[in-house]
Amino acid sequence: CRYRRQPELPITKDARGWATAERLLKDGGCTVDRLPNLGKGAGIAHHCSIGNPRAEVLFVTGSRMFRLLFAPAAEPSADDRAALVDLARFAARK
Repeated sequence: CRYRRQPELPITKDARGWATAERLLKDGGCTVDRLPNLGKGAGIAHHCSIGNPRAEVLFVTGSRMFRLLFAPAAEPSADDRAALVDLARFAARK
C-alpha cells in the first residue's frame, strides 16, 4: 500500500443517512464532486479551505452511511482521489 495511513471506514446505520451525507459534504468549505453511481447524496470532498488537506467520500447504501477519509500531509492528487473512489465502490459492494 502506498499510503502511510490506512483510510478510515466508519459505517453508520440511519434511515436519513443520505441527508446526513449531503450535509457533511457541504460543511468544511470543500470542492465537492458528486458521485451519482454511489447513490443519492454521494460525493467526494477535496481542496477544503478549512482543516487539514484531505479527500473524503460519503455515500449511503440502504440504511448504512459510509465515510472514507484520506488525510495525507499534502493535498490528495487526482490519482489519490480516484483510488479513494475505487475503495468506496468496493465497500459499497460488501
